[in-house]
Amino acid sequence: MSTAPAADVRPPGHGPRGFFRGLLYPFRGAAFLLKRPRTWGRAAVPAAVNGLLLVLFVGLAMFFLDELRALILPERLELLEGWKGTTVTVLATIVSFVLCVLAAVVVALISAAALAGPFAEFLSEQVEDLYRGQTDDEPFSLRTLGKDIVRGVVGAVGRLAIFGCVYIPLLMASFLPVIGFLFAALTIVYSGFFLAMNFADPVFERRKWNLAAKLGWARANLAVWLGFGLACFGLMLVPLANLLLTPALVAGGTLMFVDVSGPE
Repeated sequence: MSTAPAADVRPPGHGPRGFFRGLLYPFRGAAFLLKRPRTWGRAAVPAAVNGLLLVLFVGLAMFFLDELRALILPERLELLEGWKGTTVTVLATIVSFVLCVLAAVVVALISAAALAGPFAEFLSEQVEDLYRGQTDDEPFSLRTLGKDIVRGVVGAVGRLAIFGCVYIPLLMASFLPVIGFLFAALTIVYSGFFLAMNFADPVFERRKWNLAAKLGWARANLAVWLGFGLACFGLMLVPLANLLLTPALVAGGTLMFVDVSGPE
């Protein structure tokens, strides 16, 4: 397999067209798996790990909801009465909830990538082979699995560190008066970017790409990448459904990569 992205990679459509096509890849991934029961075995482990960690981290995040709302809602605004006070309180609660869940989802998914990364790579490989019309899956190997687990943990820790370095300043800026909501929106976009990285990572890892190569591919295909990532973000906020979405999103990221990269 190749070790670096091709220089002439182009997204399946630039600008708005590419963005809207990117939004469809999670659904295409789900449809692809549902039509092929032979993929369900490889999808089971990532789904189970993702579901357990999502429940754990989202539950923990709810303990910080009141503290976060207190930071977003200045004391002078708490004194407002009538419809103005109610509106401000509701908006602050919604923003606090979204930011708490957002942080919990991203941390849970990055953690899941460390634990179930090799199994997600097996699924990605099977999806790519079926999509390209190939059947030459590599045999399972415990030695290979061990190496992949170590590489997956190292990669996940690195992604978590990078995510935190940018997410935390954006989160703090969300508390600023007036322009705070703008930074909250940027936080969502940034999280969508990293969710796309999380679910496309199995197809990158199978090619042994380093972080610079992955980010380069994302920048070269930013429209479709952000479309895919923001669709992942929206789906991850759906209660219950988000527990089983990981295999579909891994499949969607793989289909996106194949469509963009073309024949190998």
